[in-house]
Amino acid sequence: MQRSQITVGMAQIRVEQGPALYDCVGLGSCIAIAMTDHDAEVSGMGHIMLPQHFGNGDLERAGKFADSGIDHMVKQLVERGALLERLRCAYSGGAQVFRVIAGQTSAHLAMGERNAEAVAKKLGELGILVVASDVGGATARAVSFCSSTGEFRIRSLVGGERILCNLH
Repeated sequence: MQRSQITVGMAQIRVEQGPALYDCVGLGSCIAIAMTDHDAEVSGMGHIMLPQHFGNGDLERAGKFADSGIDHMVKQLVERGALLERLRCAYSGGAQVFRVIAGQTSAHLAMGERNAEAVAKKLGELGILVVASDVGGATARAVSFCSSTGEFRIRSLVGGERILCNLH
C-alpha cells in the first residue's frame, strides 16, 4: 500500500488511516506532536502554536493550541479505530526563539517552554504514553514521522538529522 505524503502546517492536525509520512517544518517555539496506534493502523501529527485556547469558544483552529489540539487529534484517532491505551506519541520543538537585551530571556517570551509544558501536561492528563520528546534550546527544527516504520525524525541546522525514537 502506498503511503500518503502529508505536510502539516501551522495550527493543523492531520490524521490518516494506513501508511503515512508526515512532515512538519518551521518549528521555533511551536511543537510538532505525532501519535499512533500501530495495531489500528492510524496515526496523526499536529503543529501546536500556543499553550491553550483563549476560552472564547471559537475552536475553528483547534490545532493551534496544545489543550484543544491534542484533544482534537485524539478524538480523530479514536474515531478511526485507535484505543487511547494503545496510543504512543513523540514530540519536538519548543525552542526559545525570542531574546531580550544581553541574552536574557523574559518569562513572558518563553513561548517554547510554555508550549512544551502544556503539551506534557495534556498528554499526562489523558494518560498517553510519551515515548520520547526533544524540546527547548534555541534552534529551530523540522520533524517527520513515518507511520509504517514508526520513525520520528528531527532535522536542524545545528544537529543535522537524527531519529529521536520509534513509535512502534
